[in-house]
Amino acid sequence: MKLSFIQRYVLAMVLVLMFCCGNAVASGDHERDLFIAELQKTIHCFDDGETDRAIEMIENASVTYLHTGWSYCTCGYLLSEMGEDDKAIRHFDQALETDPFYAKAWYYKGCSLSRLGRTAEAEICLLRAEELDPRYEVPCTARWPYNVILNNLVMIWLVLGFGCLGIYIVKRERLLR
Repeated sequence: MKLSFIQRYVLAMVLVLMFCCGNAVASGDHERDLFIAELQKTIHCFDDGETDRAIEMIENASVTYLHTGWSYCTCGYLLSEMGEDDKAIRHFDQALETDPFYAKAWYYKGCSLSRLGRTAEAEICLLRAEELDPRYEVPCTARWPYNVILNNLVMIWLVLGFGCLGIYIVKRERLLR
């Protein structure tokens, strides 16, 4: 069976597209593997006490590989764990530029801001994370005592009620003696 020029052209285009798409997926997997390997090296450097080198490696990995919300958030998380919250916030911001609905990036950005003492900004980020994904509950921040009181209002009322009743009974018994 002989193919016409147009059929050969369409077949060639389909083969080229299949080849390119297959390589894109393979190169994406390869790039992800390289990114993870680089982060593992970074963790080893940090464990060996080479904090500055580890931070530099994370910065290079975030510039070199993937450029996804996940990769930026991962780099930010590692920087945050190394005590570099100011640098971590930049990575969380990049992750949120990539995907503004990435709850994990909002949550970790809020945690970093909280550690830097910027509680008002932290609370906004943490509430946004909780809004996007209820698994990310707001941790202890400046509004923490109010949450505890409101969430445990019934228990507090019962304890106070029975406490007052106990005090009344003890005083009554003393007066009757």
